[in-house]
Amino acid sequence: MKHFRKSDFFIAALIVAVFAAIIITNARQTMTVLTGQIENTATLRLSGIQTELQDVLSRAEDALTDFSFGMERLNRSGASENEIRTYIDSVKEEQILRTDGVNFNSYVASKDFVYIPDFDMPKDYYATERNWYVGAVEAEGQIYITEPYIDRMTGDICFTMSRMLSD
Repeated sequence: MKHFRKSDFFIAALIVAVFAAIIITNARQTMTVLTGQIENTATLRLSGIQTELQDVLSRAEDALTDFSFGMERLNRSGASENEIRTYIDSVKEEQILRTDGVNFNSYVASKDFVYIPDFDMPKDYYATERNWYVGAVEAEGQIYITEPYIDRMTGDICFTMSRMLSD
């Protein structure tokens, strides 16, 4: 076996160092490019989610406005509780169809009357103390949107849009 000279060892070490530097540089460039692509993808996806959420909120606001106008008409005409329940049920069914089940309920509450379709109300449930009711009162006729919360009927996370009616 041939003996290595100091110069051969130095040249071999220099070649290894150059290749290590090239590998490290390439790895850094690859990581920089991948990080940039991931950030761009995340930004685009977040923008898409934001657009979708804004669209959902807009459609919900429109639906709430239509529902509110319908309730105002019923109130002015002196509709019975049964007529109000029928109207709410029809709006709920329409919303389920229109939103592919995303908007699952429409309801009304006051100090004297509460109607929430398909909700077996527990004894400790007071609609006038719920955040959607209190928020609507404080919003003085403007649309109030709750923070997301766990729905007592379904156990799903949801938010509620509400508006105080004129009466």
